[in-house]
Amino acid sequence: MARQARLQWVHRHLQENRHPSAGDISRALRISRRQVYDDIHYMKYVLGAPIKYNRKFRGYRYTSRFEFPMLFDDGIHSDGLARLSGNSARLFSMFSKAFNDRTVLRVTLDNGTNHLFSCYGLFVDALVAFGFLGSRQDPEFIEINRVTAAGFSRSEFRDEIVLGTRSRFTKDRALKGHALLNGDDTSFFYWSVFDVIDWLSGNDVHILGSQKLVEELKMLSGKINRSLEANNR
Repeated sequence: MARQARLQWVHRHLQENRHPSAGDISRALRISRRQVYDDIHYMKYVLGAPIKYNRKFRGYRYTSRFEFPMLFDDGIHSDGLARLSGNSARLFSMFSKAFNDRTVLRVTLDNGTNHLFSCYGLFVDALVAFGFLGSRQDPEFIEINRVTAAGFSRSEFRDEIVLGTRSRFTKDRALKGHALLNGDDTSFFYWSVFDVIDWLSGNDVHILGSQKLVEELKMLSGKINRSLEANNR
């Protein structure tokens, strides 16, 4: 089993307060205890997970809320985390913490420029972060190995509507849409029309654009209506 899948299994069980022990994890995932300890080490010191061993329950637990970093999916299923070490691991840990805590990083790139960065996701296989640089309008990707220095800032996290960040999304450029949300003129970013549909189902939203998105929604709406009509015959 790839390390990403193992870490997600452990994360899920910690979220559910099951207090898995090293033995539980080893048996469930069919790996050695040494691999378990290595994975726990990565979760703590690379991903920044607040993991602690609980003597009462004889297993691990989270000491505070933690969201597993969103990992971009480009079809590569290599063990990218296993290759992290030294400065790369330290930077990835900082980006992961910034993502989880919704705090802003101040980053210096290898071209000497300084930026505030609000992180919305991470792609571990290529060490790429996704989010907003300063006041630039659209989200973008930055290569973590291009970051020569990073530190946490007290600046306000840039709160944008980015749909699909709680599922696996790709390194393709995010699409931009426009809508009235609860009567307010709002921009949003998305990868899949299905993420937009999920968003629509729980909010008072009136889509204004883009035209491509409107056409996709109308097409899906037509399919749904035809399906319902067929069931009512």
